[in-house]
Amino acid sequence: MKKLGQIFERRGWTKKVNRKILKYFRNIELNITKVKRLKNFDCLDLIMNNYVYLLRLNNINDDLNFKKMFLIKLQVIENDKLNKTNISQKVRKNINNYLKENMNVFKNKIDFNFENTLFEQYNIKTNLYKDIISENVFNNHKLYSYIGNIYASSIKNENQKYFYYKYGYSLTMYIYISTILLFLQKNNIYEVNLYKIKLSLIDMWSNVIERISPIYFNSFIIQNNYFLDKYKLSK
Repeated sequence: MKKLGQIFERRGWTKKVNRKILKYFRNIELNITKVKRLKNFDCLDLIMNNYVYLLRLNNINDDLNFKKMFLIKLQVIENDKLNKTNISQKVRKNINNYLKENMNVFKNKIDFNFENTLFEQYNIKTNLYKDIISENVFNNHKLYSYIGNIYASSIKNENQKYFYYKYGYSLTMYIYISTILLFLQKNNIYEVNLYKIKLSLIDMWSNVIERISPIYFNSFIIQNNYFLDKYKLSK
C-alpha cells in the first residue's frame, strides 16, 4: 500500500510542472501572460492535481504522462470563451492543431453527457441569464468529457475506466458550476437549481472516489476541500 505522502506530495512538484508547461507553451507560441486563469497555481490546477494523485494511486509515473497534463491546460484555454480575444488567430490555430494531433491519447473514448442529464433533471435553461452571462458558458460538455477521458486513458483496468471518466468529468463540472454561481451571486442572483446541481456533483465525485479508492477516500476529500476552500468554491 502506498503512503499518503507518496500520493499527495506537492512540495516542488508544482514548480517543476509549471516550468515544463511554460516550455510547451513557448513551443506553440502562446504568450501565457495574456491568458487569464493561467496563474502558476489556481483552482483549475485542482483538475491536474487529482489526475496526478490517481496516477500515483495506480503506480503510474506522472512524468511519463506529462503530455496529458499539458493537454488538460490547452483544452481549458480552448474552452475559455472569455479569453478568445486575448489569443491570436495563429496561436488559436496552433492550439487546435496540437489538440487534434494528440487525439490518439483516447483509444476507447467515453462520451456520457452528465451535464445534459443534470440540466434536464433540474430544468436549467442555459439562456436564462443571457443578458449578463453567455449561454455558451453552460455548454461545457466537450471540456468535461475531454478531461474525463484523460483521467480514464491512463488506467489499464477496462472495468474502472468509466469511473475515472466520471470522476474527472464531475470534478471539472463542479469547478465551473461553482464559478458561475459566484459570478451570479456578485450580481445578486441566487439560482437554487444550479446550487442543487453543485450538491449533486459533490455526491457524484465523492461516490466515485469512494469506489476507486475506499482506503484513501478521506484523504482525497480533505485534499480537494482544502483547495476548494482556498479558491472559495466550496460554499
